[in-house]
Amino acid sequence: MPFEPFGPGAEFDHVGLAIRSLAEAGCNREITPDLVQRVKLAFVAFYDAPVELVEPLDANSPVSRLLETGNHTYHVCFRVPDIERAVAEARRHGFLRLGKPVPAPALGGRHIVWLFSKHYGLFELVERGSTGTAS
Repeated sequence: MPFEPFGPGAEFDHVGLAIRSLAEAGCNREITPDLVQRVKLAFVAFYDAPVELVEPLDANSPVSRLLETGNHTYHVCFRVPDIERAVAEARRHGFLRLGKPVPAPALGGRHIVWLFSKHYGLFELVERGSTGTAS
């Protein structure tokens, strides 16, 4: 039986990798700045797997601290039909919400939220089809 901590209807979206420089990595894709998250983003496909490359904007970016540890695997993202229901379900499985849902420029303004599990690490949830500002 699969482990479904984000409730029914959740689907894998992408893996996030932290990198020091999109330019040095040879990224020739569209780069999207996200000032709220303090990063620059680009999506690529590693074979058929969607990967979000995440470069810190400055030394205060959470991604900068991650890179200092030598870790490049940043997060796993799932699309969910209802972000608040998914967060409530995740809490039942020991996940902690790290902030309120916010719109993500690199994801067409759809709302995202960050969750952390001491067992599994950092996850991003993106609400299927939402746009606009966070409530």
